[in-house]
Order: sequence, then C-alpha cells, then structure tokens
Amino acid sequence: ELRSVALLSVLLGSGGRPAPDGAVLDESPALALAVFDALAREHAAAGRELVLVYLPMRREHAGRETDAFRAFLAEQTRRRGLRFLDLVEDLRRLPAEEVDALFIAPGAIDFPAAAGHYTARGNRRVAEWIYARTGGVLLRPLRGGAGSPGRGRAGPRAPGAPPGSR
Repeated sequence: ELRSVALLSVLLGSGGRPAPDGAVLDESPALALAVFDALAREHAAAGRELVLVYLPMRREHAGRETDAFRAFLAEQTRRRGLRFLDLVEDLRRLPAEEVDALFIAPGAIDFPAAAGHYTARGNRRVAEWIYARTGGVLLRPLRGGAGSPGRGRAGPRAPGAPPGSR
C-alpha cells in the first residue's frame, strides 16, 4: 500500500470516510503537518521546492467525503508557504463516462490492490493536469540553493521549451 494512501486512511478512516465510530485520531492532522514541515525543510536544504499533489480517487468524481479534509490541507499548506495541487476539481470537470477509463477496475488485473490505481490513460491525464498547473515546471530552484542554475543541476526550462533546454 502506498504510504500516502495509508496516511490518508489513518486521517479519514477506512475507505476515505470517517471511522465507524466517527472518530479520526486527534494526532493525525498534526502528524501530517509535521511530515509536510519536515519534507519542506529537507527540500529547502537541497535547494528544491516541495510540491504536494493530492491525486483524486475514483469516488471523488461525485463524492464529497474528502472535501473538508482537502480544504484543511489547502489552508495549512498555504499558511506554510507550500505549493499544494488538488486535482479533484480537475477530475470532477470530466464527464462521468470518461472517468472509469482513468482507473483500474476491480478484477481487471490479477494483482493485489491494483483496483482504483490509475491506468496509463489516468496517469497521462494527471500529468496533463499537473503540467497545466505548473507550466511544465514542477521543481523550480530556490535562490542560492543546490538546485540553482550553475550549481550542478539544470534550472527550469521555459514553458513549452523542449526537454533539455533552459
């Protein structure tokens, strides 16, 4: 199971819904924010920008179970000066008949927990959404950081520029 899925399961309870008793662990939001803060420090020290991306699940096309949680994440990341890309609204803009093709259907692949992950088409669509939101540049060097141009790593390329150019 992906660590991000495990964290979300802890934060929201199984299935993306509150736990049966209605409780969400009191420490879970603080734990998630502590992880974000640690990741932000690690990336800043390496001259990178942390970009957090919320990848939508199939049920979020119509379901609203995660709306409050995602609003919480958006507010907390904004307060911390972190980039947060929530792709749920991108998914919701798609017609219902297009959504199923983005996700592996139950039983389609004989592999544990494959159902619900993105298909090749789903991965391509997510990449397009991220590209549209970032102009094709996810990691911009921080001034003077290890990822700055001239310090061993290429800087960002201009939107629309071919790979390998700056």
